[in-house]
Amino acid sequence: MLKNIVIVAVIAILALYIFPSKKNDLPTTDKPFKTKNTNRIWGKAKELLSDDDLKKLYNELLVKDQELVQWKNANRDKDVKDTTAKEKLLAAIKLIKEKYNLTDEKKVESPAKFKDSRLQNVWDEVSKSPYYHPYELDRMMEEMDALQSKLDKIQRETTDDESSSKPYKKVDKEIKKLNDQVQEDIKILDQKHKATSAMMRNSQILELWNYALDKKYGLTGQECENIKEDLRHMYAKVLKQARFLAKAQSFRKFDPEARDLGFDDGIMDPEMQTIIDGQQKIIRKWYVSIYRRITGENPPDFSPESLH
Repeated sequence: MLKNIVIVAVIAILALYIFPSKKNDLPTTDKPFKTKNTNRIWGKAKELLSDDDLKKLYNELLVKDQELVQWKNANRDKDVKDTTAKEKLLAAIKLIKEKYNLTDEKKVESPAKFKDSRLQNVWDEVSKSPYYHPYELDRMMEEMDALQSKLDKIQRETTDDESSSKPYKKVDKEIKKLNDQVQEDIKILDQKHKATSAMMRNSQILELWNYALDKKYGLTGQECENIKEDLRHMYAKVLKQARFLAKAQSFRKFDPEARDLGFDDGIMDPEMQTIIDGQQKIIRKWYVSIYRRITGENPPDFSPESLH
């Protein structure tokens, strides 16, 4: 009897230690996950993130940790492993690391390329991002160099001869107009980068972009840039479907007539479901078209019926 009580007590203590407490929902052990990858990220996160961010990160890593375990179990005895599925998982985990600024790259102070702080901030983000081909970076560098030259001109034109620390001492309408345009162009550059980063959070978009960058397909920088433009069009369809889906779910939740017709909150209205299915086929067509342009082949899971 005493032995059983001791065993139960030990199990209870271990449970409290390993699993998140109800108070803060955070695990107290240093390695709460089953895979080394997620445990390594968690160890770094505990040193850098607040409790609120840790809670969010824990839930996201838990899902990916379970998916990694499932992949390992499913591929353990296979001679040819499903590397595509694993690459998708690792890409998703990389996005989580970037989201919480937990990337492994060591920060090395490099000399500033631009005197203007806003331009430099945009360049710092863009140059470290995995979402650009070197060709795109070269073109952006040229564009940003041109903007810096215009800013230098504005500085010269608006600075007193006696002091270079007070721009806009001499106010000129043309110079002010030029300055406003340059600031707007810098803002657009920043917005484009943020839009690109948001687009790449979609797993299908990211997958296609990684294919485009893969050297075995031999795409040129110009071709990669054209592919990215098509990805933007595809992403617009994804966003349109997401907005319609949210609207459809709102209808299901708030329209009393829906309940009168026998629909539950979790069941989609048949007409709306038909529209969503049509939108999904359009997205699929974009995916297949871009995949063919990159690889010259159909996707592995392609079936003509899925496009009609």
